[in-house]
Amino acid sequence: MAKTKVDTEKKQEYSPYEIVSEFVSKDKKLKAVVRRNKLTSLHEIDFYAGKKIVATESYAFHTLRYHEDAAENYVNGIKRL
Repeated sequence: MAKTKVDTEKKQEYSPYEIVSEFVSKDKKLKAVVRRNKLTSLHEIDFYAGKKIVATESYAFHTLRYHEDAAENYVNGIKRL
C-alpha cells in the first residue's frame, strides 16, 4: 500500500470582502460592519441586532466615510432599520 500525504493545515476560503471597520453600541446589542468588495472596491454595511444580520446596505459610489457615518448612526440609534 502506498501512503499518501494528507494536508492537515486548514484551508482558508477566499472571500471577496475585507472588513474595513466595525461599530458597536454601548450596550453591545447593535453592531455594524463596514466591508469593501475587493473586486469592485465598493463598500457595504452589515447591520446586526444581537448576532443576527438584520440588513445589508450599500450606497453605490459613496465614500468610505459615508458608509462609516451610516454605520455609526445605526449603533447610536439615529438610523433605524
